[in-house]
Amino acid sequence: MVVEMDRTVSNELGTSRIGQLRVLPLNRLEIDLSYGRSPNELKVKTMARDFSEAAGGVLMVSHRYSLDRYVLMDGGHRCAAMRLSGYTEALCQVYEYLTIEAEAAIWVLCNRARKNPSALEMFKAALVEKQPQAIAINEAVQEAGCIIPTGLSGVGSTRAPNVIAAVGALEAVYRSGGPASVTDTLILLLTTWPDDRDATMGTMISGMATFLSKYRDDITLQAVGHKLRLYRPAQLLMDAGVQARTYKGSAKTLIAKIILNLYNSGRRSQRLLDKF
Repeated sequence: MVVEMDRTVSNELGTSRIGQLRVLPLNRLEIDLSYGRSPNELKVKTMARDFSEAAGGVLMVSHRYSLDRYVLMDGGHRCAAMRLSGYTEALCQVYEYLTIEAEAAIWVLCNRARKNPSALEMFKAALVEKQPQAIAINEAVQEAGCIIPTGLSGVGSTRAPNVIAAVGALEAVYRSGGPASVTDTLILLLTTWPDDRDATMGTMISGMATFLSKYRDDITLQAVGHKLRLYRPAQLLMDAGVQARTYKGSAKTLIAKIILNLYNSGRRSQRLLDKF
């Protein structure tokens, strides 16, 4: 596994550095939360119950030489489980002189094939790695007066409407329409429903972006917002759920068609044609 990871790191990051196997004290290992994540306490306790030294495997570590710090790039849960089980040392694959961008890239490599990391966590790591798409999406989001959270706090029921956790939807919008589509979509959603966090759920983002992709040249954002603010996002989402039982189509298309019908309602002229 160690040799294979060295080969993967070399191929994907373009570095010839080879990780060196070393035994390190567990109390010297830390996690950089700018791209990593805190271990899940329940998962750590479950792992620690029947933990064996063989189960620890090899931890991926970056040695930040100038500060003499050892940063975990992979194995945070195993490290925490070993500590809880009474271990004081672990076998580590140590890379020297990596940039923080390279550390984040290795974290992504180690976690890409796993189910555990969320889209938000992967996006956060991509930002630290300075991937162009992640940077462009983040800038488009900020231009709309929104932020993408750097952690999981404030993501649930306390999330503010301008805190966008649905990065999967943002990435899809960006791929189909670029940064302008991301910005326009968020501006329209938030100016229409500034106090409703349902407005920036993933399905609403995808549906509004789909609508704008068909009609952006035929409408103004103000005109659409004026018609839609008479309704609540929850009502649109509920209507889409009802229609899904009868009509074929994705959730984002159903939301887009509902927006179209609401925009056209009461209009005798300048009605939009159904492009779906």
